[in-house]
Amino acid sequence: REEAQHFLKECGLLNCEVVLELLSRALEDPSDSIRMRSMCAISSLACSDLLSPDQIFAGTQQRLQQLGQGSPGPVANRATKILRQLEALCRAQLPPQPTHPDSDPSDVTTGSAPCTRDLLTDIPPLAGESILTPLSAAPLPGAMAAHSEKPGLEVEPR
Repeated sequence: REEAQHFLKECGLLNCEVVLELLSRALEDPSDSIRMRSMCAISSLACSDLLSPDQIFAGTQQRLQQLGQGSPGPVANRATKILRQLEALCRAQLPPQPTHPDSDPSDVTTGSAPCTRDLLTDIPPLAGESILTPLSAAPLPGAMAAHSEKPGLEVEPR
């Protein structure tokens, strides 16, 4: 566990795409211990926020599938398990399907880039609620002074 944390800390200082490519190449090594260590590092990367699950899946899918279809044993089992985890993570990232009755599914361009997701703004409001929008991004006059006064007392703008 400590080794995985140290790996992620160091990986954060490096080009993670290159690290993933090196780990993916290590999956072709004839040594089971090197392949298992590489899969542990790939699994650690998948649990971090250094690379998206899509990037990790795309960079390792082919080699992990080859290992999973190889001779039965711990290497094949681990490769299959990581593939399943990555597939589940990728499915969890899919943007929600439009639920508006007036939306036309043909409006979506095939091959278009996926939308980036923002957990703070992509959450739909609960039934009966609406999302508040600020009138202005500027702070309210006297807002700083209000923090220094007693709670419950408002400072009027000058």
